[in-house]
Amino acid sequence: MRLPSYNYTVVNCYPRVRAKTATHKAGEIMALYKYAQFLTQDTGVAFDQTHGPGQRVPYSGIYRCENCARQIAANQHDPFPPQNHHQHNPPKPILWRLTVAAH
Repeated sequence: MRLPSYNYTVVNCYPRVRAKTATHKAGEIMALYKYAQFLTQDTGVAFDQTHGPGQRVPYSGIYRCENCARQIAANQHDPFPPQNHHQHNPPKPILWRLTVAAH
């Protein structure tokens, strides 16, 4: 898939897109979508919780690491990636937060 007018690098075979809009910090990596009618904003507590490596995924969706902004797709009841999935420099904990829930 070719993304128009964005800089991207490939990490673990998935495109990583860097946002270039006034509402986001320069270089912040985030999930993108095209059709807004397929998404609904939700303020549930599921989006406030963080989860560590190896814990069971409570909801299917896209999760973002709180300390480096890396994103993963995860299926409910599967384990989150292990601690050695990626490392932070300087060392910080890997904490996954739900950004987009899938039903």
